[in-house]
Amino acid sequence: MKLKHIGAIAAAICAGLAVRNYAHKRKIDTIYAKAAAIQAEADALEAEETPVWAFLIEDAYAPFYEVGDPVVVVNPYIDAGFREPDHGVVIDRKQNAYGAYVYRVSGQDGWINENWLNYDEFGPKEVRDVKKDLRAETIKAKIDALLDEMNDNAELTRVTGDDSFKQRNETLIPRLVALHEKLPKEGV
Repeated sequence: MKLKHIGAIAAAICAGLAVRNYAHKRKIDTIYAKAAAIQAEADALEAEETPVWAFLIEDAYAPFYEVGDPVVVVNPYIDAGFREPDHGVVIDRKQNAYGAYVYRVSGQDGWINENWLNYDEFGPKEVRDVKKDLRAETIKAKIDALLDEMNDNAELTRVTGDDSFKQRNETLIPRLVALHEKLPKEGV
């Protein structure tokens, strides 16, 4: 009886191992099929690519930066950890006698070689509130326009003697006061 049980157990173990090996083989075959598909796709893409030497290089020394790009002026001889970067914006660009591009950068004097510039990815440490400044500038422009109109009305009153221009100035004064109150306070 024991021999029958041992034979049945051995047969069950063999059947279990066969099933496990079959499942493992299917898993490995699936992985190899995926790898072959990826390799075939990579080969197809590689076959489509035009070799680099096939392109006609029109300008081997194309400029790195365009006018208006934010840049950081760096000294390539000093390690980046030991210097405070000078932020600026490219104002102008030209090629020097040697064919290298040089740039004028806001806040800097003279022309700077492009090897001394890096693209400013992060921006300056302190940023002005441009929206607040633009709002103030817009209000100041409106105040200037009202003051110009009031000066014109005063001149027309003086020249023509017509009091309607003087009355128009009196209606503009409340608008002028309201605009002045909307101006952002300095230091806030």
